[in-house]
Amino acid sequence: MVVLICVDGARPDGLSRAATPHLDRISRDGATCLTVKPVHPNLPLAGQQSLFRGVTPDVHGAKGAELNGFKRTIPSLIDLLAQADQKVGMFYTIPSLREICLPDSAAVNYCNARTHVSDGDNHIVEMAIRTAAMEDFDFLFINLGHAGYMGAHYGWDSDEYIQAMTFTDNCIGKFTDALIALHQPVDFVIASNHSGANSAGPDDLPLYLWGYRVVQGRKITTPVSLLDIAPTIAFLAGINPSSEWQGRLIAEAIKDTPEAEAHHQTTVFGLEDY
Repeated sequence: MVVLICVDGARPDGLSRAATPHLDRISRDGATCLTVKPVHPNLPLAGQQSLFRGVTPDVHGAKGAELNGFKRTIPSLIDLLAQADQKVGMFYTIPSLREICLPDSAAVNYCNARTHVSDGDNHIVEMAIRTAAMEDFDFLFINLGHAGYMGAHYGWDSDEYIQAMTFTDNCIGKFTDALIALHQPVDFVIASNHSGANSAGPDDLPLYLWGYRVVQGRKITTPVSLLDIAPTIAFLAGINPSSEWQGRLIAEAIKDTPEAEAHHQTTVFGLEDY
């Protein structure tokens, strides 16, 4: 199983101020990049579509606060997974995420649009855990939107945003622990789709990879962009990326690739941490 957790509006500087014991553990045991380049405009809708369609906003057309001009012709990661007969589950708090794939591509498509309260993220996590306990998925997508809401409304350096990032970390720990207890093996990709259009400082995004096929303790040194996430998940899921995608596999983070072997690092991922 491959799992993508997208934390709306996650920023490395916010994570550094928040209490994040679960992401800290994932960083130690997996591969991490805190300098992922976003797309521009650095906005939620643009980032959502670029993450899943592997192209820049000038190609997919989602450039503003609405989907005016958006083109659905670029293959989505989730559509390709469905075409390969992989079972997909989607659990999200932002309604526009319905547009990241065709309506029938996900076996489960669940939205709880309550980003203004932290309980919305917790509800998404609990629903995903309950559903995963009853059904076997090949790919799960979890969207946590509360931190992005708080950053947009209170400021990306506000105490409210930092508190939301701490709560998000708790949700990530709750979900990853539960899923590993239910399913083995599993590979996690934890990413962000944007870092706040009006934020001060660097606009970099965080990225964490963790699992059986991920190199342990790796700080990724090669340049990474938001467009590289879809090809990397496609590789982990065992499908071919679209020829239209502009990103590339983050090979340095994946075991048994020439780029990873060049670092001479051994990976162990198991149950001893749980």
